[in-house]
Amino acid sequence: MTSTSNIGTAAPLLAGLNASADLARETNRPHDAARWARAARRLSAGISARFDPLGYQRTVDGRHGRDSAVAFMAPPFNAAPAGLPEALDSTYRALLLPNGG
Repeated sequence: MTSTSNIGTAAPLLAGLNASADLARETNRPHDAARWARAARRLSAGISARFDPLGYQRTVDGRHGRDSAVAFMAPPFNAAPAGLPEALDSTYRALLLPNGG
């Protein structure tokens, strides 16, 4: 358990907001679609600002290492932000180490 934001919560929330916006558009609810899309953009910007500088580690405090939940930032869950491919590779390598994950 951590007391700070973590990628395992933030990334699925972003996927949910994006899916909500898509569903609202498909059901002809443009006001709701716009509201959910704005929320997704704000969360995406926050994730990029806080997690990207640390290579998308588990938490924004940088004290908890890598987490496979970073994969939730990639398609088909979300549109991959800049820096994600390297984060996925480094997370994969870190979690292969004995006692790494």
